[in-house]
Amino acid sequence: MQSGSICPQLLNARAKESAAYHEAGHAVVAAILKMPIKRYGIHVDGDGKGICYYHPPRHFQSHLGAEERPETIRDGKNVVIALFAGLTAQRKFYRNSSGRSASRDEEQANELLNHMYWNETDESKGIKTDELRERTRSIVTEYWDAVEAVAREVWAAPWSDRTDEENPSWSDTKLERRIDGETVIQILRGRGIDAKSFEVYAD
Repeated sequence: MQSGSICPQLLNARAKESAAYHEAGHAVVAAILKMPIKRYGIHVDGDGKGICYYHPPRHFQSHLGAEERPETIRDGKNVVIALFAGLTAQRKFYRNSSGRSASRDEEQANELLNHMYWNETDESKGIKTDELRERTRSIVTEYWDAVEAVAREVWAAPWSDRTDEENPSWSDTKLERRIDGETVIQILRGRGIDAKSFEVYAD
């Protein structure tokens, strides 16, 4: 999932580092909800942009219709929670975090919610969305030590030339900090989270 940028002129050191927490939030919550981490892992640049690679659950479909199986709706909710997790973690680390990353995640989540709850009122949809946001906050809080561990590993990585094979257009800069998917998985497993790689697809 891709995150956008914060205006570089407004970035201080903590705001820049918050991008690592944003992507770590996606990774940790995705793993908790049984979404495999892809080998490309996490990348962040110095302009507040980042990207985290994980794969949706087995039953998830990008275009939900009226007659979906219960497991598809369940997995759709989990994808929304993983999308919400980026900004939730980022703001827990740095309260003033903002930027296109949040709006892009929100757009994806709202599109999915509209598909899932296409026949419900705005009020009913709003209540369910609030429930998913609360679930997101609960997971991020419970596993905050894992979010911090992943984010710190990302931010401690040396600056290197960008070599993103899957989505080279996510950043305009030439340098990035990155950790691969296996490193993310090992950090999470070290904290008792049964993280899976994309090659071993989670049920």
